[in-house]
Amino acid sequence: MTRVLTFDSHEGYLYDLARTGFSMDVVTDLPGHHFDGWDTRMRPVPENMRLTTMSRASHRRYDCLIAHGITDLIASKAMRARGRVLVLHSSLDGRLAQEGARVTSAQMRTMLGRYMTQVGAQLVSPSEMKMRSWGLPARVIPFGVDLDAYGRAETTLASGLRVANLIRQKARYLRWELHEEAFGDLPMRLVGVNDDMPGVRPASGYAQLRELYGSHRFYVHTAHVGLEDGYNMASLEAMASGMPQLASIHPSTPVEDGISGYVSDDPAALREAARRLLADPELAGRLGDAAREAVAERFPMRAFVEAWREQIECACGRRAA
Repeated sequence: MTRVLTFDSHEGYLYDLARTGFSMDVVTDLPGHHFDGWDTRMRPVPENMRLTTMSRASHRRYDCLIAHGITDLIASKAMRARGRVLVLHSSLDGRLAQEGARVTSAQMRTMLGRYMTQVGAQLVSPSEMKMRSWGLPARVIPFGVDLDAYGRAETTLASGLRVANLIRQKARYLRWELHEEAFGDLPMRLVGVNDDMPGVRPASGYAQLRELYGSHRFYVHTAHVGLEDGYNMASLEAMASGMPQLASIHPSTPVEDGISGYVSDDPAALREAARRLLADPELAGRLGDAAREAVAERFPMRAFVEAWREQIECACGRRAA
């Protein structure tokens, strides 16, 4: 039986990773995370995942270790695993911008490349942009979205929706200035872990999150080209629910202007598109149907699961790279 060790920092991603069916231990006591332990507001713990600590995991042997950040990889250097994988969830420049790092991108790239060689780890990236930003050999495994997990949106609430954690820290690569200028005076619900933003809270659980996707009129995703992709897990889940999306211009956005939502860098144009959707639920429904079809075609869950099964077997030496 293949045994996998991974680290808790992206509950939504880990929830989908569990679909591979492998037995997984999840370390939940690493410092620096926004929540102590598995955050059940994001996702329930899958049946094939067992929560553990660094101390307990250090006494076990694993076939594959999956790190979700450089800190995870360094902290687990002494762990006994046949193979190691590092997932690059952030672009290199996006990471440096968020953390205010004092090293250059070239220095960071060189240090990571040397360390990957030293510990014999393989790289995985969720997008081409993030892979290219690091300039290191990596396998791209795009997100997968399970359409069956999301019902068709009713768009009953004349309000927009955006789901994002730590917005103030990520303001630059979320293009928050554009978001506020375009939607600041419109009905808009923000959801996520943002303790410094009064009235903004995460959903109480996965069920409520799906209810939010299924009831609001449109979803918003703005992103800085070069620092972030033109989509994230939340925006794809919203599209899977049949929500039209208002997005900034980005080469990787899955939104087709006028078909599955509206795309612009002009705050006035985005605001006018939002007002149109707020006033016309039938229009929102038509665009939402197209959004659902687009995400089903571009981000199938089956492809995500199959690619990760291959990657894990490759990392532990059971399949050729």
